[in-house]
Amino acid sequence: MPDRPVPVVPLATVDPLLRDAAAGALLLDVPGAVVVRHDLADGALRRVVHDLGGVREDVVRPLEHACLGCALREDVLPTLDRVAPGARAVVLALPVGAGPRPVLAALRPRGRGGARRAWRGAALVTAVDPHGLVDDLLGDDLLAERGLALAADDRRGVGEALAQQVEAAGALLLPRPAPPRADALLEHLAPAARRALLHACGAGDLLAASPDPAALRGDELPRSVPAPRDGVSTLDLRSHRPLHPERLREELEALGGGPVRGRGRLRLASRPGTAVAWDGAGGQLSIGSVPAGAGPATGSRLLLTGVDLDAVALATAFGRTPLTDAELALGTAWWSTREDGYGPWLGEQEGVR
Repeated sequence: MPDRPVPVVPLATVDPLLRDAAAGALLLDVPGAVVVRHDLADGALRRVVHDLGGVREDVVRPLEHACLGCALREDVLPTLDRVAPGARAVVLALPVGAGPRPVLAALRPRGRGGARRAWRGAALVTAVDPHGLVDDLLGDDLLAERGLALAADDRRGVGEALAQQVEAAGALLLPRPAPPRADALLEHLAPAARRALLHACGAGDLLAASPDPAALRGDELPRSVPAPRDGVSTLDLRSHRPLHPERLREELEALGGGPVRGRGRLRLASRPGTAVAWDGAGGQLSIGSVPAGAGPATGSRLLLTGVDLDAVALATAFGRTPLTDAELALGTAWWSTREDGYGPWLGEQEGVR
């Protein structure tokens, strides 16, 4: 085992050609580096390991379930354990369109008592095409429509996948300079991420960078948002009151539809012990529960990012969702015993029989 753990740089993108270009740029910039590339298709996992000398491995193996979690457990981590000791660095090229957070969690350092590994996870690098960025992030294309679905039931939007890759990134690699509007959108979604061009990526800095703990958890919102520019803005909508479940459902289309990237942590009157995650892009919206303590301690917060947003209409729609004085006076116990209709997304309510 080497004296110092070998850095493993996870690489994410929604563009297969850009993935190869970014992996090649990192490979050229770090002598002795190795690329480990994985793809999921038709219930199988393909693993290709190569360096500047050529392909070392090209293996296809069936998976019990064609999901990234199974791939991590059955192939990705064992491959890193085997390949890393002989490399200066490893570029872990994720399946195109894959959400990065399961990988970031799997690469995090082990706590006390965990086995020592020959490698350590570095910050996520996301490769993006700036000239298609606005349409990719805010448009309504599905991964399946581009032939990029990871499984037959993968109905995620391109914007949903790309937004998660961009927001979790420690660095963004671009093949060419970004137009002003795309540059502003990146600033609003990933203000702390370092940006670099492929031909001058500064791989040494990427190898040294550690993952942001917030990116590992994926359960925090930025404390503040950048100022509007080039038509791009982020609305920071907040309420210290719990939200009315029915009125929120009536406003889902207004708040979650259209070319908007939405991130939020909400509190429903009917679920006082649950923080509700809001995750939407390009008209697709998913909601789910998040661990206790995540999000605001009280109230709700929703961030909506887009181009030429109708701020008044969005703020008005959100403003209709909090409880009124009379509704608030009914008390937590009253609300928690009323069926709210969010069971398919959030599970059963406590107190409802």
